[in-house]
Amino acid sequence: MLFERGIVSKEGVGGKRAIRVYPPWDNPVSKQGRTTQAWQLEYFLDISTDAQPNSRRVKKFYGIAL
Repeated sequence: MLFERGIVSKEGVGGKRAIRVYPPWDNPVSKQGRTTQAWQLEYFLDISTDAQPNSRRVKKFYGIAL
């Protein structure tokens, strides 16, 4: 996913020097920040003490067969 978005390089092609990460509790003010946060939110897992992580999403992130 990061390679497809041009964020990291693959075999010396593409990539950036830095990236911004916008967690769910952040409120970016710029349009680009809000756009970036919108696609990043799909990849955050709530692991707070009172949260129950979605095991299906965890398995998907780590490439574990469902």
